[in-house]
Amino acid sequence: PAECHKAASGSFAGNSRYRRLVLPEHVKEVGQGAFRRCDHLEEVRILSCEVRSLGEDPFDGCRNLARVTACAVAPDHFADEKIQIAAALGFGAEYERYEEETAAQYRAFIADRIVEVTQAAIDRQLTDSFRYLTSENAISARQLPRILEYAQQKKQMEMGARFQREDGRIVLRNFGGQKKKRTAY
Repeated sequence: PAECHKAASGSFAGNSRYRRLVLPEHVKEVGQGAFRRCDHLEEVRILSCEVRSLGEDPFDGCRNLARVTACAVAPDHFADEKIQIAAALGFGAEYERYEEETAAQYRAFIADRIVEVTQAAIDRQLTDSFRYLTSENAISARQLPRILEYAQQKKQMEMGARFQREDGRIVLRNFGGQKKKRTAY
């Protein structure tokens, strides 16, 4: 509701139903441990630039978190490097929303870890984050072949995963896991 200005401490903690949470701009404060142990949580978007802290280790136990958008929270706020990378991917998706000081910190973080951040964008299929990384010249000519090779390997693995052996036959499955075609080999 629009009259809600704070996500209380532990307000989402332990909830395994949430995959994506968006806190609108009118939420100005997020309490300690608000997102802890949300084991299915994949994305958090905090749209207010007034939220400057999320407390200590706000995403502890969020093992599936792929992207965090927090416009006024710098990457060094997060103790876990996986969460820092998820936050860098959130920045890449919505960099226009970030204040210049915070944006500069994310750009520096990404420059120091460009390969890891780009590989995470590829792994998580976050095309908007990947587009930022490639359009902002963050990837050097020296790093580009390594990243392209990684992307190609992931694509080959993805294609291989679509073929599965079943009852002595190879079955081609679509990305939803349903059988598309059954052919004996």
